[in-house]
Amino acid sequence: MFAGQIITSLAPTFLIDDGRASMLPFGSFAIGVHVSGPKEASLLVDELTVALAAGNPLMVAPPEYLDQANSKVTIFVGVKRVPEIAIRTEGIAAGDSRDVRSH
Repeated sequence: MFAGQIITSLAPTFLIDDGRASMLPFGSFAIGVHVSGPKEASLLVDELTVALAAGNPLMVAPPEYLDQANSKVTIFVGVKRVPEIAIRTEGIAAGDSRDVRSH
């Protein structure tokens, strides 16, 4: 959903290649938003990174500059970080209760 909102906001100004769900790495997860692009587009990469981080509780990674010429500027939206929550559980023995923290 968030990727769709980014695409909608950039579409009037930029040529968009919608690659949602086209990159599914196995074995690890990317958390947060990652902006990368060629060194020639460093100003755009920087501005997108700042805009996505400004006033939002998003995890936005530092910009990444690629050595490949003519590569695209990419915004990768990873999985959402799950916040720590406290769960109250009842133990087996009567009256035994404890807080369990989930990370």
